[in-house]
Amino acid sequence: MLFVAVAALLSLPLIRLTLTGELQARFSALSVFNPEYLKQFGEPSFSLGLRELLKNFSLHFSPSYLLVSGDANVRHSTQSFGEWGWLEIFGFLVAIGASLRFALAKRLHQFRWGEISFVIVGYLAGVLPAAMTWESNPHALRSIGSLVFLALGAGGALHFAWKHRPLRTATLVLAVGFLGFYWKVMIFDYPQKADAWFDGVVAQVAEQLTHQGRIEALDGELKAARINYDPMATAYYKLSSGAISCQKK
Repeated sequence: MLFVAVAALLSLPLIRLTLTGELQARFSALSVFNPEYLKQFGEPSFSLGLRELLKNFSLHFSPSYLLVSGDANVRHSTQSFGEWGWLEIFGFLVAIGASLRFALAKRLHQFRWGEISFVIVGYLAGVLPAAMTWESNPHALRSIGSLVFLALGAGGALHFAWKHRPLRTATLVLAVGFLGFYWKVMIFDYPQKADAWFDGVVAQVAEQLTHQGRIEALDGELKAARINYDPMATAYYKLSSGAISCQKK
């Protein structure tokens, strides 16, 4: 109760700015209910916005997104595997197998339906923020809240699998195998693949100029190399090097 009280008090400025609309500008621009966005499909209406929301929602359950390559944006995903890892996929298959087994044995009443419903509803709710925007769907970062419930669901299924020796062995093999594969991807493959997506050339030039004590020349060096980069973005490197500050004068 103390935590809730303190959190509520500290959130008052955020709540006020949200209610007055000052923090809603970006969401209003990206919302599927934005009239300017809906005009390309017909006369803007709530039903048309709802149709777009449902379409975006379904994209987050495509096999390629969940199981194969994940988000198309390399900044959001390694694209070496889907949003569900090997253990999550295995847990899902275990859950389906267990459901069929309990159904045939007429023991579905033994399922913990409360916990299962909590996981399903939570996962769907976690996808909703991404589906409410029209940009770059399916979007791994805007739907990241669903991963909490994915972990709970997969954990419950793997707990069930652990009670059966063959499934326990499969769980261990998959866990060790995926850990090794993930380590290889993140240490060796992904840094090279994502370098351009994270402006690796700009970061390299900035690092060199910082060592030379000439970070103020970053904009000129990039322009000479025909790299168009927003001055507000180059300011990050100048700030991090201490060449400039955010203090008002």
